[in-house]
Amino acid sequence: MSRRAALCLALVLGGELAGAAEPADYVAQLAGDATEAPWLRRLTVEERVGEARESAVVRAPVFFAAGECADAGRLVVVDEAGEEQRIQIDDIRPGPDGGVARCTVWFRSDLPAQGRRTFFLRLRENSEQRVSAEAVAMQSSRDGPVISAGGARWRFNPQGKLREWTHPSGTTWSPKNGLGFELELAVGEIGSKAERQVVHLPEAGSFAPIETSAGPLFARVTARVRHEDVEVECTWRIFADGRRAQVIGAIRPEPGRSVLVRRQQWLVAELSKEEVKITEQPATLRDGEIGLNRLTVHGLSAPRGGQWLVVPTAWGGASGVVSRDGALVAVEGARGLSNRSEGADTQQGFWTGLELRWVGSDASVGAEMKRGIQPLVAVVDEPGATLETLHDLLADLAKRSKPVGWPQEAGRLVINDQVDTARKVIARGPRDWQQDADRLVASAKRARAAEIEKNGGRLPEHAKGRAAGALDPYDLTYTLSLAFVLAEAEGAPAESSAMRHAFAAASKEALGREDAQGHPYLDCFNRAANMQMGAVLAGITDGDPALADYYRRLVAAPGIRIVEGKAQRPYGAGGDGPRAYSDFLYQAIVDFWLRATEILADEDLGLHPLAYARYLDCVDVNADLYTAFDAKDTEGDGPMVRANFFRGQPHTHRWLAWSAAPYLRLLEHPGEDVGVTEAIHYTRAVRERWRNWPDLTFYIMADLLMRSDDGRLPVKFSAPSRRSPMMRAGLPATIMRFPT
Repeated sequence: MSRRAALCLALVLGGELAGAAEPADYVAQLAGDATEAPWLRRLTVEERVGEARESAVVRAPVFFAAGECADAGRLVVVDEAGEEQRIQIDDIRPGPDGGVARCTVWFRSDLPAQGRRTFFLRLRENSEQRVSAEAVAMQSSRDGPVISAGGARWRFNPQGKLREWTHPSGTTWSPKNGLGFELELAVGEIGSKAERQVVHLPEAGSFAPIETSAGPLFARVTARVRHEDVEVECTWRIFADGRRAQVIGAIRPEPGRSVLVRRQQWLVAELSKEEVKITEQPATLRDGEIGLNRLTVHGLSAPRGGQWLVVPTAWGGASGVVSRDGALVAVEGARGLSNRSEGADTQQGFWTGLELRWVGSDASVGAEMKRGIQPLVAVVDEPGATLETLHDLLADLAKRSKPVGWPQEAGRLVINDQVDTARKVIARGPRDWQQDADRLVASAKRARAAEIEKNGGRLPEHAKGRAAGALDPYDLTYTLSLAFVLAEAEGAPAESSAMRHAFAAASKEALGREDAQGHPYLDCFNRAANMQMGAVLAGITDGDPALADYYRRLVAAPGIRIVEGKAQRPYGAGGDGPRAYSDFLYQAIVDFWLRATEILADEDLGLHPLAYARYLDCVDVNADLYTAFDAKDTEGDGPMVRANFFRGQPHTHRWLAWSAAPYLRLLEHPGEDVGVTEAIHYTRAVRERWRNWPDLTFYIMADLLMRSDDGRLPVKFSAPSRRSPMMRAGLPATIMRFPT
């Protein structure tokens, strides 16, 4: 028996099987006056791609503390008027005492484009009272389940393969051998240098009995194939309108076993060219713009008109691409995934998914594509979650972290209310040459010449940081940015403003380039957008009109402004290259710094609204089944994981880190607490773990900016003394200067 089967718990709610899952720990109760709240959780639903929703299904991932919910059958969702909503619950995971530790609550919501609605999760007095609703029709037989919904019919075989598919146009596809999945995996013992065994699933595995359930919002069919080293799970959710279905795949190796995903294909079927054609739709989120990395949404057209759009859940590279090999049609998943490569040691499994969205007319393809890019996910907040709690946690986290450079030292003093001491650090921090643009430019020229000479007359990409000398874009973003932010505080020492101006001007002069299309950028490793953000923040907040205009044009260049998929951009912010993987770490950093610049300078830099939801859309009650907390948690027993990387990125890049992502939502509207719960839980967890030194910068920035008011930071430096302590002691003022 597999580990999952051994731990699996089946819960029946009113005749409906709620998708059973492995037990989990309870969350820690958040501080605050939560006991008086008339609701368990506040559910905020936001539309962010500019397409109105009508009766759209919303996913709400809910984590409970001990004693909060003993019976999932008592959960109910109400709107602001108190009207009860039709709901369905699955992914129920029991806690140590048998109560509910986690579950996914599904409900419906209407939303105007860019609209927002608030709902509340409550407990009934008993589990007998339920909203009456017709379930999605499911018939079970020896030949397998049949689901009827919204004019569509889905017929599965006993192993969970889709063997017949009738869509709303009336066309029926009966693919030869059914519609299934095929994976090629290399599995072996973790730590072993021996060649790993190649396994082809499902051929090499054995099927477990399928699980089925039906409710008012969707029907669910889960099939599992078991090999001695790995288990693969394929779950279908067929929604009540018959025009939307999810296919979710999970790959989980046994403990102690490594896995390399050499190939994965989903919805594999034999369909002739007469039966189906493959279509493409650009995945660019802004109308009229063409994405630089050419991400597309593929579709399967039907002979009688209309098509199924195949919208990948995780974006980047070739995932979600429909391929054809003769009569064989398949949706490609990401390849090269491994739980033993490039620092991804904590991977416990891999998650892949896509949506099928039926489109009846060509005119609605773009709208359905955008709706598929943003399936609605509720932002779930607890009654005890407050901005004050988060501030205290971030201040403590800063105190526990080791600063690198005086800007980080000043920042950690500021958010721990040691403002007078921070003023002294800022006043003596910048060197003379750091306030002189000409000397900074000279430093960059010397460093560049030295690197070119060392590398035989050429400058490799990886050496461009060193070649920038004192203007190293990485250092400028990850450490010096704090000095530029603190320069905006009332009464800040003039040294920080002088330094900000010098670095912005020198970066433009020494590193400023234009591409073939005339768009400005800073010359750094692969034109990485994240490394350019420190200079952008300095230049736009400095106040010099010419500098501000230059950096505005830089961030308006297509490589940064044009976003696709989950509001993602190419890693290298320029060029018309092939499809490129996007990474959460870099996306979060770029968007976080852009938003910080917007707040401080009262600017609109075109940050896409979907960026604020990216982390919260990845919150998943099953996240711990796939990703451990961070790359230092090699035992997999670190703090609880609440967000699943594979809901947003399709690969195991070496940087499996959320970076600033959990805090970005709080910067959308400073002072608003939507999303503060996830920021608190993330901060609690990371406080006990290893932290990389650049992280301290955005912990401090997040705290200052979420509490800002119209760009005014929540800190005032005391009036400067007329004479420095050294001058009062009779020492010459020049002794305060640091050597160059």
